[in-house]
Amino acid sequence: MKAALQVDIGKYEIRDVPVPEIKPHQCLIKVGACTVCATDVKYFKGLQRRTWPSPMGHEITGTVEKVGSAVQGFKTGDRILSRIVWGGFAEYVPSDADMLAHLPDNVGFEEGAIAQLLPIAVRGAELSVKPGKTVFVSGLGAAGLLCVQVAKAYGASRVIAADFFEMKRKVALEVGADLALDPNAEDVAKRVKTETNGGADVAMEAVGLEPSFRACEQAVRGGGILSIFGTHLTPVALDLTQWEGRSLQLHIMREQHHEMP
Repeated sequence: MKAALQVDIGKYEIRDVPVPEIKPHQCLIKVGACTVCATDVKYFKGLQRRTWPSPMGHEITGTVEKVGSAVQGFKTGDRILSRIVWGGFAEYVPSDADMLAHLPDNVGFEEGAIAQLLPIAVRGAELSVKPGKTVFVSGLGAAGLLCVQVAKAYGASRVIAADFFEMKRKVALEVGADLALDPNAEDVAKRVKTETNGGADVAMEAVGLEPSFRACEQAVRGGGILSIFGTHLTPVALDLTQWEGRSLQLHIMREQHHEMP
């Protein structure tokens, strides 16, 4: 089969490799679609490291080609989406069955591939968003746009979003944001405080960079929640004297494997 392997920083090669064998608890998936995630870009740029050559791509949809002897709940021909399975930039990929979910027939492979991010946004909302609360979303990539939509679905009275790119701000308004701010043009945290009479009840960080984290930290009101979606590659310091004084809470949206249903 053909597979796109990252062979070095900034370099991919299309190679002929054997179709993977599966273990009893696995399924072999014929890949229908796989997103290019921000994590893939970070590996490509060398911001995260692994041993090369390495199979990349981890937000996958496809069809079950083969089922391991110990697998229950899946059969050949089932349409699926994965949770986190590396190797999606290939024709076939093996996956533990407990990392798969059934993809509804009315959802296409391309649309379904991005759905791996949706449960993270949903968990973030379940932990922090209550009806009538105000929400600030920093960063409007796929993760941030999902946060905007999920916050609205969970009853947020107002969602304020921020991103440097005009195109992303326009999309945020189309999918439910009430206001979209440009950090290049104004002090976002100050504007959020003005718009919400003292700060957002919840700030969702969907970038993974310290400036975005700081904007959320400053934009949330006392007693509010800072909820993290973005993947941070470098440490971010917390001033606990400030956090304790303001009674701030920190939530991590991402689930651990043992928490997944």
